Amino acid sequence: MDRFVNLHRHTSFSGWDGLDLTVRGADFAAKIEQPALAITDHGNVFGVIEHFRWTSDRGLKPIVGMEAYVVDSLDSESPRRHLTVLVKNRRGYENLMRLVTLGYQQIYYKPRVTFDDLEAHATGLIVLSGCPSGHVAKAIEEGDLGAAEGHFVRLLDIFGKDFYAEIQHHERAQLVAPYVFGFAEKHGVRCVATNDAHYVEREDRAAHDLLLKIKSRDKGEENPTYGAGFHMVTRQEMREYMLGAHSAFLTERQVDDMLDETVEVAEKVDFTFEKPERMLPPLWGDDAADRLEAQVRGALQDAARVRRLDEDKLGRRGQYLARLEEELRVVRKLGYAEYFLLVSDVTSWARGQGILIGPRGSVCGSLLAYALGITMVDPLVHGTMFERFLHDQKKSPPDIDLDIDSRRRDEVHQYVLTKYSEYAFPIVTFGRWGAGNVSNDLSAVLDLSERDRRDLREAMDELKRARIFVASEEDLEPYPVFLRLEKIQPGISRIVTRLYSMVRYVGRHPGGLCFVPGNHYRWFGVAKSKDEFMTTGNFQDVEYCGLLKVDFLGLAAVASVAGAIERIKIRLGDEIDLREVPLDDSEVLRRFAMANTDGVFQFETRGAREILREIEPDSFAEVAAATALNRPGVSDNLGAYVRGKAEYRR
Repeated sequence: MDRFVNLHRHTSFSGWDGLDLTVRGADFAAKIEQPALAITDHGNVFGVIEHFRWTSDRGLKPIVGMEAYVVDSLDSESPRRHLTVLVKNRRGYENLMRLVTLGYQQIYYKPRVTFDDLEAHATGLIVLSGCPSGHVAKAIEEGDLGAAEGHFVRLLDIFGKDFYAEIQHHERAQLVAPYVFGFAEKHGVRCVATNDAHYVEREDRAAHDLLLKIKSRDKGEENPTYGAGFHMVTRQEMREYMLGAHSAFLTERQVDDMLDETVEVAEKVDFTFEKPERMLPPLWGDDAADRLEAQVRGALQDAARVRRLDEDKLGRRGQYLARLEEELRVVRKLGYAEYFLLVSDVTSWARGQGILIGPRGSVCGSLLAYALGITMVDPLVHGTMFERFLHDQKKSPPDIDLDIDSRRRDEVHQYVLTKYSEYAFPIVTFGRWGAGNVSNDLSAVLDLSERDRRDLREAMDELKRARIFVASEEDLEPYPVFLRLEKIQPGISRIVTRLYSMVRYVGRHPGGLCFVPGNHYRWFGVAKSKDEFMTTGNFQDVEYCGLLKVDFLGLAAVASVAGAIERIKIRLGDEIDLREVPLDDSEVLRRFAMANTDGVFQFETRGAREILREIEPDSFAEVAAATALNRPGVSDNLGAYVRGKAEYRR
């Protein structure tokens, strides 16, 4: 094992400053056999859950944290100083999430916290004195050693034995390190050696320099660089760096102690994410399951209240009751009664406001959802399976994604966020460097010819179509453009693979909301973008934590249907109820068979039309089969389907 831990490390979540994909960092730390790995991005924790997932999957101990921006006061003129903050335990994680949230609430566009904030939320945190941009180092640079020691002692008073002096080796750090070490010796504080990594491997420096050039190309800087050595290092590399920079005041034994101390810090950490005990708080009391059961049984008894359950179906009540009993059993066992009640409440409210709304996907296999009016698909009539949606062994909450008239989606969001304000949060999304970003930015900073620009974009588009997330240089070998670009920018293939998939910006997911059963700080903080608050974890992060997420998605296709219903009422005076639209209209089916489907959602594409012409659907079930066959992999079964239909007709 390599007895060293990179405790100060930036990823691409550090906003055009770090190059690392969290998965690359985890892979490299596992490769060099280090026991743990930290993440400390600038002023945010957007990457911590992703980091935790990748690192723990590779058998390493995840250390989550942040390089906090600390100010003397919230005055806009107070300079932001860096402080390395690590999570020691569960209480510390919640405190870090509180600090992050405070930072965005106080000044969201440059989140920051005060020393008083740190003191109020210090429990369970490990703090390092910071890089050359920290309070201690800055005061030393400015020649005010009294102020520097004052900041050092203040941090020691707040964090006690969980405060460490951070000793680095880079050029700026060399000026302040002797003084920081002196303060540590004087006050009995242990020292750790950190490298302030901004990319994974030594060879990634060129990509990081180019990233800085892209970032600063409008600022007149020609060749911005941090210099060498800002990668994830082994113990031996760090030892050599430290002795090379600080041999004038550090002995080999002292350096070895600093390296060992990084492992000691890692061994202090005892944190893991805990799955929530329930999906939602007891908003419907402790008898939510009984309330749900009474509601759906009432629906089955009262055909007038739920028109879809007509007399013919009620005549087959035994089949419906048997299916209902099984679904209720599973829902009770998994504790999902509140989930159904929540979605039923939202859909009922929306329809009461005249908003067209409805789910898609596997929830259409649920009789519970049908009886509650969430869906318009009777699973016994259409043969849809409840088990695709929910079953005894399902590990994660089921998805009920709601499609909404895009013109009125915000009304639904506002209703949910107002009524469930303590428990509902918009979900963050991370925009990543894709084909267009990489090719356009590289073309600009490298001043590429039109031919090279075009060929680079085509190569990147192929990467995108292949759904490659972590690109390798081998993925780029088939494209001659990289051989030409090598003459302009050596190592261009590696550079492209490092830029590709990095986080480029942070925004709010257009439809996703996350629900928590209580204190959200157990899993995430709240960030702010412009006037919108959102979770610090994205959809995948929320799912990893076992939290409930619902996608309230505004769809233009639903808006088109709603608009058509409105125009029919205005022009003809007819009220259209989609629940009463016949599914066996021969003229509609004839048009599907002819692939006359302009403007029909999911049937507009050439591939979908070809499937319709092959199948020639003569029932609604076959229309459903046509859209199911229009999927990657599944479409290979089209020939078998057509042959089976022909044989059935014979």
